[in-house]
Amino acid sequence: MKITKFIALLLVVVLASSFSLKAQESAKKAGYEAITMEAIQGQLEFLASDWTEGRETGTKGAYMAADYIASMFQVYGLQPGGDTPPPIRRFRRNSPPPPPPVRTYFQNFSLLEYWPGDIQEFSISNKVGEGNSTSHFNSKSDFSIQPGQTGFSAESDILFVGYGISDANAGYDELKGVDLEGKIIIRLSGHPGHLDSESEANRKFRSWRSSRMRRQNPKDESAKQLGVLAVIEFNPHSSVQSQWGTNTPFRYNTATYEGDTPFGGGTIRKRMTRPGSSFGNRMPVISITAKVFAQLMDNSGFDLESFELNAKTRMKSNKPSLLENKTVKFKTSVNSRIIQVRNVVGVIEGEDTENIIVIGGHYDHLGIRDGWIYNGADDNASGTVGVMTIAKAMIATGKKPKKTIVFCAWTGEEKGLLGSSYFVDNTYNGKNV
Repeated sequence: MKITKFIALLLVVVLASSFSLKAQESAKKAGYEAITMEAIQGQLEFLASDWTEGRETGTKGAYMAADYIASMFQVYGLQPGGDTPPPIRRFRRNSPPPPPPVRTYFQNFSLLEYWPGDIQEFSISNKVGEGNSTSHFNSKSDFSIQPGQTGFSAESDILFVGYGISDANAGYDELKGVDLEGKIIIRLSGHPGHLDSESEANRKFRSWRSSRMRRQNPKDESAKQLGVLAVIEFNPHSSVQSQWGTNTPFRYNTATYEGDTPFGGGTIRKRMTRPGSSFGNRMPVISITAKVFAQLMDNSGFDLESFELNAKTRMKSNKPSLLENKTVKFKTSVNSRIIQVRNVVGVIEGEDTENIIVIGGHYDHLGIRDGWIYNGADDNASGTVGVMTIAKAMIATGKKPKKTIVFCAWTGEEKGLLGSSYFVDNTYNGKNV
């Protein structure tokens, strides 16, 4: 019942902004009658079924789901709002010319999928008198690298920047006053007061935490804007090594899984991005263990307990400090491939074609991991069904809306809001959306 009430409420909002007051009542009635629990349940059960295999971006299941959504748009009577395929250039002699290309419901585009390669190296050099000593560390024992989109290597001095936060709203900036262009920085996880939920410092960083929930790491964004070459991050209150275990004494057993191997174990995390004409490489982030952190901070006079207490109680940021006589060198390789994907777009043309209302939701989800299907009923098959249902109800009114209404089912949202951003950048340019 909740989803039908939500769709009905959203339909009222769209009708109110699309139709004249006089036509609203009759349109509402026709639109409401087009919304049925049976249709919603049937569509939801198919999109979230095992047949669509979790609808991971670029997979067979995602293509199947996109075909289904497009067919529903066509059944309801929406106009195609996707690409126009290129004309057929080859045909038999003396045969009639091919028909002109017809616009489709699919907005096709490419994504770059990338993941760490076999080369993952990290070392610390320490100047001792007239000589140098270098410690070489092991990947997934001492460190791990979250790489950019291409292989990368660098060597640089290191600056300690505390938590690495630059937040004007909280009045706390640990990155000011020093040129960080082309430097490698080392920072701590968290923020002032993060271990004390009742502290004033913790409350001041609510906006920072909400940014993380939106999958944007404000620390990384600030560092990248200042030209930081790479980030080394240490979490003193959680062992990163717990993610690297290769054995188990008996069986992995959680509330949702039991097996001889860790769930997702051995599965390399693959990321996706929209390929662009500029380099735009993701800044590498290197997670380190307590052993590596201790070697980096050796002879620096740093005391963790004093630092955290001072940051929490005084909310006074520290100036970035150079770690004397130390340099860091790392190298990472990256594998990549191009993935073809597609949004689904349907249109109800309005009297005013220059002002557009967009109603969208993403149809992709997480796919399959170790044979386990993430069906994604609530995220976001339900939202996709909502988009289709509103489209059906709008058509059922029999009225042409004041403004053009575009219905979108986006892909690549679980990978980083990729489908919706492509739609915004490549659709209806110059119009008021």
